[in-house]
Amino acid sequence: MLRTLWDNLLRGRNGFDSFSRFLIVTALVAMIADMIVGGSVLGQFLRIISLLLLLYACFRVFSCNIAARQRELIRFNIFVRECRYRYGKAVSLLRNHNIKEILHFKYFTCPACGQKLRVPRGKGKINVRCSRCGERFLSRS
Repeated sequence: MLRTLWDNLLRGRNGFDSFSRFLIVTALVAMIADMIVGGSVLGQFLRIISLLLLLYACFRVFSCNIAARQRELIRFNIFVRECRYRYGKAVSLLRNHNIKEILHFKYFTCPACGQKLRVPRGKGKINVRCSRCGERFLSRS
């Protein structure tokens, strides 16, 4: 019975998607941070931000303009994909190399064959030659 009421309420509406869930979780994190910080100016700011995020999430869930909400969702997914790409690159670099190597060497990928190349940092613009295919390209170390 409750399920049919909920389905009838959301019929013709946008409903919950990943962007709405992200907004709700972010609002909850801001609320918890507000409880930790207390009654300071930062706490009041966090309280207002969390309230605005919750209101916007509710607006998205119950919105009848599904096309506009889908465009927002696509932009959010592109942003998340970019963040995962950049963060994932940093994590894989840390996972595959130790800190001393990362501090002293810069890593490149050969544009011709995809071979990973390592050059010393701080040498300025240098001409890099791929050890696999012999391709030469300019790069900043």
